[in-house]
Amino acid sequence: MKKARLIKRNETTVGEQAKPDRLPQQPMVKKTLDAVNEWIENRKTQHEDPRKAFAALFSQPQTQ
Repeated sequence: MKKARLIKRNETTVGEQAKPDRLPQQPMVKKTLDAVNEWIENRKTQHEDPRKAFAALFSQPQTQ
């Protein structure tokens, strides 16, 4: 048996490859936030008055 040796974090063994450090995904986060903010703005403009929507459920259809 060989003697045990301390393996430092920066060292890799023969079979391993060094994994690259992950960079923060700033552009994706910004795109996601932009998409959510845009969706919220669209919902505000398309928002119908809840009282009118409820009244429309029970109103008689008008045929001509």
